Amino acid sequence: MSQIEKITGELRALMTGVERAQGLAAAADSQAQEVALRAAGAGFVAVAAGVARVRNAITGIQGGLGILAGSIGEATKATAGVPNEASPQETIAGLAPARPWLTVIRLPAYAPDLNPTEGVWRWMKRGLTNTAARGVDHLAQLVKRRLRACQQQTDLLAGFLASTGMTLDPEPPR
Repeated sequence: MSQIEKITGELRALMTGVERAQGLAAAADSQAQEVALRAAGAGFVAVAAGVARVRNAITGIQGGLGILAGSIGEATKATAGVPNEASPQETIAGLAPARPWLTVIRLPAYAPDLNPTEGVWRWMKRGLTNTAARGVDHLAQLVKRRLRACQQQTDLLAGFLASTGMTLDPEPPR
């Protein structure tokens, strides 16, 4: 399966999730409307006002989901113009219509010094050195414990990223 086929499949899955969320938001809005009417009819004005705020929030969520669906639709249209076995240059050129929200960062094919996960694995291996695991299950338990410790040390994770010279907010290419 080519990269563009994988991307197209992932976009379809995203759209399915967005459509499901839109349906759930519509159902929640309908239910909130019923609650507001019932509360107002029973004289619970404060409850009805609170539910009106909930409905406003649902409307905002529905608007955001609509924008998200539109963006996914644009990306899907852009991928349709890319041949399945396209080169990286052809893929980038084919995705040009989606470029306003797409940031392309060119990296070498293999660059362990630019990959923060290399630092994580180095740290993991250093922590497991001279450890005699009693079996595969015990080794898995040791690795999970070590990964949990890594997750809890946010400055350590930031250090792995900083060691690559990369940031979470890359500059757009010029």
